[in-house]
Amino acid sequence: FVVRAFQGNTVLGSLVTHLIRLAPPVTASAGAEPLRIGVTVPLTARATLDDSGRPALDTDAAARLEHTIDAVPSQPGVPVAVLPSAEALQLLTSGPRPTGPAAIEDLRAASTRTVLAVPFAPIDTGAWTAAGLDGQMNDQYTAGGETLSALLQDEPDGRIAVLDRTVTADSLARLLQLGAQSVVVPSGHLSPMRDRNASFAELCTLDAGLDVGPPAVVADDPSSARLRPGGDPVLAGHLA
Repeated sequence: FVVRAFQGNTVLGSLVTHLIRLAPPVTASAGAEPLRIGVTVPLTARATLDDSGRPALDTDAAARLEHTIDAVPSQPGVPVAVLPSAEALQLLTSGPRPTGPAAIEDLRAASTRTVLAVPFAPIDTGAWTAAGLDGQMNDQYTAGGETLSALLQDEPDGRIAVLDRTVTADSLARLLQLGAQSVVVPSGHLSPMRDRNASFAELCTLDAGLDVGPPAVVADDPSSARLRPGGDPVLAGHLA
């Protein structure tokens, strides 16, 4: 719980206090857990163009990406899936910082982490599908998978698709054709839930107007927003 002290509309200070719920011994021994969470960590950086017109990472972008990569193997007990940018990781290996290749080695060593399949570079899947660019979209996912396999020495998992706000019903159908079996969907991308007892922690079926809706879990947008860079990272983690 977050406790804040106010004077008028001014926050004088805040602190975080914890309430930890433990399962009864019998339930815990049976393997049941009252609450489970999973964290999907984006590993990406904004590429710019160098003097020759080729994509590149500047020093600050490369440093931020390395810092995020460093956090992935540091907490082996936390369930983490990695959502990498194949382009950004490739650029990091030849970027402006000599520590870039070592960061990729550290990520490769975190073999217990699930690496999710992605296109080589971010694309607007809805617009590409609407424009009939299915073949080019396939090429993007093929290039992304091959790049990640080469860098991390591991095949990315294409069975789970993390949807963004560009995804439409048609592009979702295309992602399912590419091998996705379940999806992670942002909470802000959903219509209000009819069932007031529904929980984001539960597996559900995504109703997107398809013949068969894929199994889905919901990513909580407010929690994700609290984990973005800026401010006190420790407090942000507690608030999330």
